[in-house]
Amino acid sequence: MPGLYDNLLKVQRPSRYTDREVGSIIKREANLRVCLIYPDLYEIATSNLGIQIIYQLLNNLDGVSCERAFLPAPDAIKLIIDSNDTLRSLETRTPLSKFDVLAFSVSYELQYTNILAILDLAKIPFRSEERDGSPLVIMGGYATYSPSPLSPVFDIITIGEGEEVARELFTTLRDAKINCLHRDEILSAVKEIEGIYIPQLFEVGERIKTRVVKDLDHMYVPENLIVPNFSSVHDRLSVEIARGCRRGCRFCISGFVQRPYRERSPLRVVEIVNEQLRRTGYDEISLMGLNTIDYTMIAELTKYLTESLREKKIGVSLPSLRIDTPLIDTILNTQMVRPSQITLAPEVGVECLSSAINKEYDRESFIEKIVKLNECGISSIKLYFMIGLPGETDDDAQSIIDLVREIRNRSRSRRLEITVHISAFVPKPHTPLQWSPFADVDTLKSRIKQIRSGLRGRAFKVK
Repeated sequence: MPGLYDNLLKVQRPSRYTDREVGSIIKREANLRVCLIYPDLYEIATSNLGIQIIYQLLNNLDGVSCERAFLPAPDAIKLIIDSNDTLRSLETRTPLSKFDVLAFSVSYELQYTNILAILDLAKIPFRSEERDGSPLVIMGGYATYSPSPLSPVFDIITIGEGEEVARELFTTLRDAKINCLHRDEILSAVKEIEGIYIPQLFEVGERIKTRVVKDLDHMYVPENLIVPNFSSVHDRLSVEIARGCRRGCRFCISGFVQRPYRERSPLRVVEIVNEQLRRTGYDEISLMGLNTIDYTMIAELTKYLTESLREKKIGVSLPSLRIDTPLIDTILNTQMVRPSQITLAPEVGVECLSSAINKEYDRESFIEKIVKLNECGISSIKLYFMIGLPGETDDDAQSIIDLVREIRNRSRSRRLEITVHISAFVPKPHTPLQWSPFADVDTLKSRIKQIRSGLRGRAFKVK
């Protein structure tokens, strides 16, 4: 039976499995062949800035080629299994088992099972100890800050920010391949690189030093970005303006493991924006960071970009913001060309619980800011809330309902639409709340039902 790649018209969105996107690279000759894998769907993976950076970085190394693979959708998975086919790379449709290295970029824990699904589709054993003749399997990304659950699966795990360690790691692997080193010799050589964790060589009490990019202005930035074959989840140009966070919300791993806080200079940001817009053709840019409103010159930067790109009808957007954001004018600057939904993250509806998670805010001031934004023409607001926090009660869930309804009632425009996004608290390692219990399923379902019931009507959307 013909496999997936001969039956693309039988699956939804066949362009998930085709190559030749603008910005993609095929290197026919290389000493080390790498397949970079994001364990999720194509349209999610292509929105990931880290994947874009590492893909271009590896292909710029002499003697190294890098292709990509992603988790297929369920209909494609069925076709691969039914035809006894195997998962292949996007660029040359090479079976994953034929590469020298499989490099996974993992963003969060729910992708763990996707990793195993990809290895299964590639007919590669799950456990490192069973893969002597298979590719080396490497893991990087946010999820590596708690690597132990997957240590039996991976041969090599990078700890920290990947731009610098990737160059050293894959250069070492390339040289090892040229010199025909055995697997054990390769792992021993790689272990000497700072920021590398080798599970099978790890000794109790050993400390792995996290890699940190110190200077964002001189950090590697791709000359070309891949433009997906169809609209991705975040269909815009993403440009990082800062890394780390000054705040330290007690539930957020990024605010602790990505210290210290660093900024990219406004001049360098503008250079990157202009060059990558020219190469990609996007009509919107997103200024990325954990809390972009903390960026020292955010008001000046958004104003300059908005005014300079206005004639080209290119919009500027910001990711979700803390609710103590003081710069209403900065937010309004981003709405001048392409009005979009404003996203704020109060997390909780009551001030005492906000103090417990170190995300304090004044309720009245917050409501007034949203009313002011609405008066200035903002008609759509998204609010992020978290349930299942330590010490939370049904009254705290009710406070979310009360806060959202009061915002709506005090807004003069009847056109204001409020989207409420609910997520469950997940204890993260290296945070003050890492040992807090995860709320039981019945409690979470009850709180979600309570919030949905309290926010009925066309003015509200609960997700």
